[in-house]
Amino acid sequence: MNFIKKLILIPVIMISRIQEAVNYELEPNYTATVLQTVCRLDTGIRYNETGFNTTLADSIIKVTTRWNKYINKYADEYRLGRNLIRSIIYHESYGNQYAVSCMGAGGLMQLMPGTAWFLGVYDVYNPEQNIDGGCKYLRWLMDEYGYNEMELMWAWNAGVMRVQEDAVPPGAREFAVNVMVGKQWVDLTEGDN
Repeated sequence: MNFIKKLILIPVIMISRIQEAVNYELEPNYTATVLQTVCRLDTGIRYNETGFNTTLADSIIKVTTRWNKYINKYADEYRLGRNLIRSIIYHESYGNQYAVSCMGAGGLMQLMPGTAWFLGVYDVYNPEQNIDGGCKYLRWLMDEYGYNEMELMWAWNAGVMRVQEDAVPPGAREFAVNVMVGKQWVDLTEGDN
């Protein structure tokens, strides 16, 4: 019975938190799109290779556990939520320190070469440098532009100029929702870090 309550209650909590995060000054259709995305992410239940179900939070925790030393160190140093960093790493590279995007971003947090250079990251495939640089960049975005977490994820994925011009593409918006939903799931599972 307790499991059934969680299945029903958690998506409602997730939808209300995401809706609060995106409800300000956005076109009406966007809120509907976000809610459709959250509903598509449904209850966060996933099936692993053995057929047993697992939550999105379990997947994020499993994929990022080996990097916890660096996640904790730099999230704390730059005053960021540890679970936000975990969710970014999960959604950007699935924890693969050697991941490279088609746009040329690399490493756990998928830093673009120019951004990495700006942040003093000389080896994007070095997990400590990558997480340090990614956290430093997130803190800089927050301090420089005063972004909330949703806007922060838009700027992270699409770039500051697109956020300023109110021209964030749908893919970046969906990425932001996915990261925030993942963060919320880990918050609910492990506590808000």
